[in-house]
Amino acid sequence: MVALDVHTRRSEQVRLAKTLKQDWRLITEGTGVTILALSCHPGNGSDFVLDYVRFSFDGSQWLKYSRQELGMWESDEPFPPRSAFP
Repeated sequence: MVALDVHTRRSEQVRLAKTLKQDWRLITEGTGVTILALSCHPGNGSDFVLDYVRFSFDGSQWLKYSRQELGMWESDEPFPPRSAFP
């Protein structure tokens, strides 16, 4: 699957993984399907960052919305609520 990043306006391959520091969920919103993806990885320096990504289908293409913040998450913790994603 390919998604258009709404920030960079570039198309990119969608890669979803379930690991110790990555997970994703498929949810139904209205009549459509949304994919929420979360990943935790080292940022600049010694801090970890969280990438919150939402993929939604606009009727003709998949769109990628993302935001990043400092933090740590592992898959044995609860998955963040929908409101945490852009």
